[in-house]
Amino acid sequence: MPDSRAELDTEEKVVKMLVSAYPDNTYNMCAEFSSDNVDDYGSIKSYNQLQEELYNWQEVSSVETNENPNAVWGDAYTAIAAANQALAAIEELGGAKTAKLQAAKGEALICRAYAHWVLVNMFCMHYNTNHPDDLGVPYMEHAETELNPKYSRGTVAGVYEKMIEDIETGIPLIDDAIYSAPKYHFNYKAACCFASRVFLFHEDWDNAIKYASMALGSDPKSQLRDLDYLAAFPRNPLNDISKAYNSTSLKANYLISLAVLKQWGGERYTNEDGYLEKQAVGDKNIVTANGTGYLEFTRELLLALKADTEEKIEAFYDFSKNGLVR
Repeated sequence: MPDSRAELDTEEKVVKMLVSAYPDNTYNMCAEFSSDNVDDYGSIKSYNQLQEELYNWQEVSSVETNENPNAVWGDAYTAIAAANQALAAIEELGGAKTAKLQAAKGEALICRAYAHWVLVNMFCMHYNTNHPDDLGVPYMEHAETELNPKYSRGTVAGVYEKMIEDIETGIPLIDDAIYSAPKYHFNYKAACCFASRVFLFHEDWDNAIKYASMALGSDPKSQLRDLDYLAAFPRNPLNDISKAYNSTSLKANYLISLAVLKQWGGERYTNEDGYLEKQAVGDKNIVTANGTGYLEFTRELLLALKADTEEKIEAFYDFSKNGLVR
């Protein structure tokens, strides 16, 4: 059978490849439920098997969600593989000699460092200057060309050295101007924030301050999240708060993940500029929703079906969402 894999033989294809260099799954579930940032409300709240095992620090056997440790591990290395494929393709195109390829190389290096940062902090001891020989994770610097190769774990300190090398090489190459929606990529400020976090974990306080200052600029207060603004939203339902919290218009949101949407769509997803921050969207006879906006989805369906007048449908939606509270 012919090989149906895409060939990364143009700048545009390399940039699109980087959509897959962002992990699809998050480590938040594992980290939060294993921490002291969780309250047990007893029988009034039901938890799934994964949450129970994480909370009780048991061996995780559940694979019922995409946030289990196996998924975090596999997805991080899948993202790293995509970053390395992009880097290899850039070299095959003659190197990062154009503005677009330079920016793509910078993004790929930051993505590679980020996925390794997730792995080394989820599956190893945290960095400690007094324990330089703690076992790390394999740091993948090249696209895989062998079947079932053997890798060395190295050390946590060694992983941080390679991450820092990728970060310090990658950040100067990043150019927000090549993206139509920079907040959906590791743009300059987002990369500097990540660098600050890495140096903080590395106990390099001066560089942590340096990169945080590079991200925040001369007026840090203007970049902070407005908690009073969020507190003004109704508490039930929470969808509006979530939408506002993740809005691209907030200066505090340096990086917002549209990567998952692009990854699902692959090369067929070509309308990044048309992306709308809505719970549900209707266009002629097509209605789509994000999975949590069931009321918004219902409203769009009723409007599409012309089940009643627009005023009555909006009144139904408003009552269902807000009740009698005004």
